[in-house]
Amino acid sequence: MTTKGKDISIVWLKRDLRLHDNEGIYRALKQNAPVLLLYAFEPSLQQDPHYSQRHWDFIKQSIVDLNSELTPYQTRVIAVEEEVIPLFSKLQQFWQIRNLYSHQETGLRVTYDRDKAVNRFCKNNLIDWHEHINNGVFRGLAHRQTWRRDWENYMREPLFEFKATKEQFVPNSDLDELTEFLKVADLRTEQGQFQPGGRSKAQRYLSSFLDERYRKYNADISKPEAARTSCSRLSPYLAWGNLSMREVWQKAKA
Repeated sequence: MTTKGKDISIVWLKRDLRLHDNEGIYRALKQNAPVLLLYAFEPSLQQDPHYSQRHWDFIKQSIVDLNSELTPYQTRVIAVEEEVIPLFSKLQQFWQIRNLYSHQETGLRVTYDRDKAVNRFCKNNLIDWHEHINNGVFRGLAHRQTWRRDWENYMREPLFEFKATKEQFVPNSDLDELTEFLKVADLRTEQGQFQPGGRSKAQRYLSSFLDERYRKYNADISKPEAARTSCSRLSPYLAWGNLSMREVWQKAKA
């Protein structure tokens, strides 16, 4: 690998497994440095009781779908089984990480503590960490008096379009060499009866709901059998970021 010491920007994917309306990717592509797309299957999260194999399979399917979208750009999401801070340290042996992009995660104490540790790591290593709002959740508010107005203003803002060229990414050839030094995650999953992960599947569910299935929503949502088709079935795609809340909101309003 001939990239040692060169600058890169890393997009640390978490609950934003999409290219479209992904502010982190959008901002990273504005920098004058190749972009590395990264997902870490962190052992601390894999062992957490809030997660199950069903979650990890959904994430893996989402990454596979992402990589299919990225094929024309001759790059892919690197999915690694490792805690993020040791992972970033390894990546620094090959590149100089100048910028790290991710969304502001909300939810579990384990991810909150992890993010505080990442913040210290970035400061100690002169890495600019850019965290972006996710689905209109504003962290650290002193009050909520203007919450609804701020949320609706955020929802109305233009979506972050994915416009890129293959030259803007770390190429597959470099990633192939990199993976020899990392514990790469196995993205294979068994075919189950749950909703599959991935933006392509999410868009199908969204279109079918907004085009037709919404008509019976009010009447059927409380019926165990009928609700299966009349409800939106968008929850997992919003939870893991195959869709952004903003694009769903704008399409529903159109």
